[in-house]
Amino acid sequence: MNLGIKPSALKFLSLPEELQVEILMCMDYRSLLQCTSVSKPTILQPIIDSHVILQVCKSFNRIIKEYTQIQYIIELGANGMEATSCSLSHAEVLQKLRDRLKAWDQLDWKRSRVIPSGDLDECCAYELLAGTFSISNGSDLCVNWLPSATHDGRVLRYEMVGLSIRDFAIDPTEDVIAFLENESGYAVSMLLVTHRSTAL
Repeated sequence: MNLGIKPSALKFLSLPEELQVEILMCMDYRSLLQCTSVSKPTILQPIIDSHVILQVCKSFNRIIKEYTQIQYIIELGANGMEATSCSLSHAEVLQKLRDRLKAWDQLDWKRSRVIPSGDLDECCAYELLAGTFSISNGSDLCVNWLPSATHDGRVLRYEMVGLSIRDFAIDPTEDVIAFLENESGYAVSMLLVTHRSTAL
C-alpha cells in the first residue's frame, strides 16, 4: 500500500535548502508535480503526525514555487520539450517559454510571412516536418526551410526528371526522401533518395 510520504522523506527537511533544490532538480517533471500534490494528511495520520505532513507538503510547494529552475523543468516537460544549453538564466528562459505558450494560446503572432511554393502551379502532396514545408506538383519537389528567430529560411526546387510523384515523405533530420511513384494502371513503386554515402 502506497502511503505517500514515508518517515525517511522527513529527513529531506533537515538538509540545507540549496541541497534540497539540487535534489529536486534531478527529478523529472512528473515527480516534481507529484511533490506539489502529495497525499492528504488524513491518509497518513495513522503513522505520521498530520502537522509534520503539512510541514513537508508546504516545504515542497514553497521550494518549487520559489525556484524558477524547478518551474522551468516542470513547464518544459509538461509541454513535451527538452532543455538545451544557452547563455540565458533559468528565469529568462522560463519567461520566454511562458510567452511562447501564451502566444500560441491566444494566436498572438509576432510576425507573419508568406512561404513561396517554388512557382509550382498545383499541389498533389505536401509535408510539414522538422522545420521544413515541402510540396510537389507530381513532377517537381519544392522544399522550404522555414524561417525562425535565428534563420531567414531558404527554398530549393528539384526537377524530378522521369518521376511521376503520387505522394512522398521527407525527413530532413535523417536526410532521406521516400517517393511513391505512379506507374501503369494501379501499380505503384517506392523510391528512397538520400545524400548520404552509406546505404539505406
